[in-house]
Amino acid sequence: MHPPPPRHGCVTAPYAVRDPSYAWEEALRRISRLAPPGQPEDQEHESLEEAEAHGQRLGLWEAASIARQALKEDRGDRADASAASYAALTENERDHLRALNRILVEIERRFHPAAVDINRRLRARVGDCKDSLTDYEVYLSIDLYLAEGDPAWNEDEDNVIGSVVEHLTDVDEVPEFGFGALDTNHAEPGRFPGEHHAWTYHCICDHSKLGWRDLLHVGVVWVDFIVTEQTAIQVASSAACAATEES
Repeated sequence: MHPPPPRHGCVTAPYAVRDPSYAWEEALRRISRLAPPGQPEDQEHESLEEAEAHGQRLGLWEAASIARQALKEDRGDRADASAASYAALTENERDHLRALNRILVEIERRFHPAAVDINRRLRARVGDCKDSLTDYEVYLSIDLYLAEGDPAWNEDEDNVIGSVVEHLTDVDEVPEFGFGALDTNHAEPGRFPGEHHAWTYHCICDHSKLGWRDLLHVGVVWVDFIVTEQTAIQVASSAACAATEES
């Protein structure tokens, strides 16, 4: 079967003038690869502090060392710098970013119920022994494009600023946090007073390498709602079944 698509909040930025790479992102990926399979809580960590403690507990000294080094590199003025650069934007520029947030709110409002519905129907099919469906994947791809006429727009290029992929297989029907949790304010505390951020906007602002100046170039938001149906067919079983029918 095909591998699952990227997990939620995965953002790429082929066009952008990117902010410095966040040390913790790469560190957590490396730690997850180092951890032996089967160990509890060894694949995902909320913070580098948690990853370091877990590495020490299991004797994963290399993982713990990576976490400590990443913490050393990542601490500092990253959040302060981002807040300062946002404060330096004009009110018109902030209005443009708020408009992008409103668009992403509507995307979540529309596609969260659709994801819940398709999950329910496909889950029932997987559990039906008479149905050939073995597994499935549901995800949403959001591509941010330059506006035609933007100084950086090139008719010979795809003009993509960045892409967000939300993995919606088994999405919560009533989420308290994350995609579709529209009553939850996902804005980083203290950085955006008076603003209410959608989950996908939070991912772009706080978990990507896109800067505010990159987002000011967004002119088109393109959405793909993708459902992949997967079927595994055992050749030996099929052959045995055919032989039985022939006899």
